[in-house]
Amino acid sequence: EWEKREMISKGIKPDKIIVIDNGLEDEAYMDLESSASLDIKTKVAELGKYIIQIGRIYMIKNYETTIRALPLIPQNIKFVIVGPVGDNSYLNQLKALAKELKVSDRVIFFGVVRGVDKYYLIKKARMMVHMAIWESFCNVVHEGLSQGLVCVVANNTALPLLIKDGINGYCVETKDVKTVAEKINFVESHWNDAIILEMKKQNREIGLKNSWREVAGRMDDFYKKTLKQKEVSKFESWLSRFKRDVLLLWKNPKDYVYSFTYSNINKVKMEPFDPRIFAKGKSIIDKVKETFPHLKVYLLGSSALGIVGRKDIDLYIESLPGDFNKYLQGLIKIFGKPKKVRHKFVEWVTVIDGYQVDVTMADPTIRLFSEPLKNFQVLRNNKSLLEEYEEIKKNSDGVSVREYSRRKILFFNRILDH
Repeated sequence: EWEKREMISKGIKPDKIIVIDNGLEDEAYMDLESSASLDIKTKVAELGKYIIQIGRIYMIKNYETTIRALPLIPQNIKFVIVGPVGDNSYLNQLKALAKELKVSDRVIFFGVVRGVDKYYLIKKARMMVHMAIWESFCNVVHEGLSQGLVCVVANNTALPLLIKDGINGYCVETKDVKTVAEKINFVESHWNDAIILEMKKQNREIGLKNSWREVAGRMDDFYKKTLKQKEVSKFESWLSRFKRDVLLLWKNPKDYVYSFTYSNINKVKMEPFDPRIFAKGKSIIDKVKETFPHLKVYLLGSSALGIVGRKDIDLYIESLPGDFNKYLQGLIKIFGKPKKVRHKFVEWVTVIDGYQVDVTMADPTIRLFSEPLKNFQVLRNNKSLLEEYEEIKKNSDGVSVREYSRRKILFFNRILDH
């Protein structure tokens, strides 16, 4: 809403603006008691009572106001700061201030915490204090609300639109140390009173109505109403990919960004299973074994699963990085010059007897090696998942290589999550 007001002030017509807020991660809705790690549970238990602020350690976040309030609140309450260091000079200033005020033992720089553990850390806090100098849409305050926290925030920019003073939290002037302390003390002293219990209940209920799925649904409704009906079908297809891509970017940013290295022009051609491809893969493995009999070589992919595919052969060779040089020259004689040589893996893309052969020699502990093997085992042992995967491949005939890679990422993310 704050951004909408700013846009209107710059001359944009109000009826041209629709506000759809950011959503919350799936982890906000999980059973945190059973899902959080033992490590975070142990650390939280050691903290005792604490208030929390989440954000990068940067001057605009104004952590010093809350640190200055610590001597004015109960000594058993700590201030936990969660986030990456964006400014080392500012971090040192905060540490110096805490030392000067004799509260160094109560200011905890917790570092980066993600996923379920982050929400567990939020849930166990007494309250969230967010005295930032400037915010547009404050995701972390929404996260605090989702876990039923009473939030004390700075009375500036977008924060008063999230927190209504005295209704679901308290708004305090940005540098008003005394009032910050007073609000913290009020919440603590009335912890079991109806006013605070109602705030926490209301915040939890409201906070949990804003999942990314619901946000995507609101976007879906908006675009359907906006576009002409004849354009909806085409747009629904785009929107489905858009929502999927948002999910991939959120959950697997590295895999999603890497998918841009694949062509968006070249098309995927699916072919029925051909037992000759499987036999060729086995014969290549035999050839490698002639030179290196003790080397572990795995044939994966569609040819090994007996399903439709791209007529390619996927080989994975298990080796510790320190042994790469022992095998490299012999493998070059079979596969030619590697496409990539890295510290923990070597990759070849070659053609043998008309078949594309993709070869990866890698440290078995890295994701590049372990994940394909795990995916392969899951599919080989689960007929229904294998049939679903084959259907995805059939439906991907004619799509771009990039689109095909994203469909596979989404599928394997889902089966690995379960």
